[in-house]
Amino acid sequence: MYSFEPTEEQQMLIDAIGKYASNDLRTAAHEAEENHELSMKLVNKGWELGLLQASVPESYGGFGEHNAVTGVLALEEMAFGDLAGTLAVMTPSLFATPILLAGSAICQRSLKAIGVPILLHSLNTLLTLTPTH
Repeated sequence: MYSFEPTEEQQMLIDAIGKYASNDLRTAAHEAEENHELSMKLVNKGWELGLLQASVPESYGGFGEHNAVTGVLALEEMAFGDLAGTLAVMTPSLFATPILLAGSAICQRSLKAIGVPILLHSLNTLLTLTPTH
């Protein structure tokens, strides 16, 4: 029999993301919209939740495996806080997920060598250095 209830691990991730969405993203959304900028501190906090790392195998620097259901449940919860903020937090997945799912062996080895934590750090540095206007 199929169950549509989240697993215990999924529910823990959803609860953590729900708190972040309500307490952080939603409260910062108006200011971010007015300033045309989302605080990197807020994005970093979203990265610390581990949603991206949870969808990346351990061998690539993550701590999970790609699971579409977990991803959808978590993203739905985060988007409740603010869709634009959710997209900013999930930007690294635009690099990692296609490489994991369809990248050549060379690309996958490169991602494995870099690892997700270094990818996040590199993107953080790049976004911090990028002028907003």
